[in-house]
Amino acid sequence: MTDGTTPVTVANYYIPTNSIALTDTDININFKAELNEYTNTVFTQTLFENYYSNYISSVFDIRTRFVKVTAYLPLQLLTTIKLEDEIIVNQRAYRINQVEYNLGEGKAEFELKNIV
Repeated sequence: MTDGTTPVTVANYYIPTNSIALTDTDININFKAELNEYTNTVFTQTLFENYYSNYISSVFDIRTRFVKVTAYLPLQLLTTIKLEDEIIVNQRAYRINQVEYNLGEGKAEFELKNIV
């Protein structure tokens, strides 16, 4: 920008970008690896890599199995269980994929995914 004859340096400005900073290739909002629109480098830490890669990769692993288990648990335990928690059944580790509660009976029906 100029005031007519002399260039003016702009210190703060707003510019559209998919990352925190123009040169930042670590944290961004892309789901897959894409080019940084200003530096022409590839974004390394995508949403998929940060949040979905481990889960999606394990779901499509041919060794993955899903099992259904019914358990009667105390109410205090039922209210603290959340998805992605790990449960040990018969000395095997599973991750909760889905759960349905019947709080009146203290019954929980789990769909568990083995940890590969």
